[in-house]
Amino acid sequence: MTERGTSVRGGPPVDRADADPNVQHIPWVFEGILAGVIGAATVAVLFLVFDLLEGRPLWTPFALGAGLFRGEIPPRGTPIEPVLITAYTVLHGGVFTAVGLLAASELMTGSRLPGAGSRSRALVLATLLLVAFSAIFAGFAALGVPGVMQLFGIGRIALANLLASGAMAVTLTYRSEHARIGG
Repeated sequence: MTERGTSVRGGPPVDRADADPNVQHIPWVFEGILAGVIGAATVAVLFLVFDLLEGRPLWTPFALGAGLFRGEIPPRGTPIEPVLITAYTVLHGGVFTAVGLLAASELMTGSRLPGAGSRSRALVLATLLLVAFSAIFAGFAALGVPGVMQLFGIGRIALANLLASGAMAVTLTYRSEHARIGG
């Protein structure tokens, strides 16, 4: 039986006969949190490697925390303050989790993402996530932390966003396909 005229999230009427019958059984909140944690961890590990190679472990989250909460990037050699690392890490994880929840909700509860196969859906999702993370970081850099782009370099930032977006898209796509199959 088709239920017509029902609106999803304020959008146009949806034909419920075309909706995924397993949608109520897909734990999209858990999947969104998981994807956010994976994305945030991907970025954190990448910058930890960069920091270790430069002989200054945890410099990136410390510098970003100082920039965000104090309004300036500390000079090199400044003693690292764990409270700034912790505060920045919590905020960083929160942003990634929020984006992961939005992506999981869209992908796993009646997606409007184009593409017939999981690879094309993952590519579209990764592209959307990359654009979102790039915009968020650009806003952060423009409004919150002067000089952050020059300090870390656009190449490193782009690589981090690319890897995180890819990791999150693959995770969400794989897990949504797995959940839809009943696995």
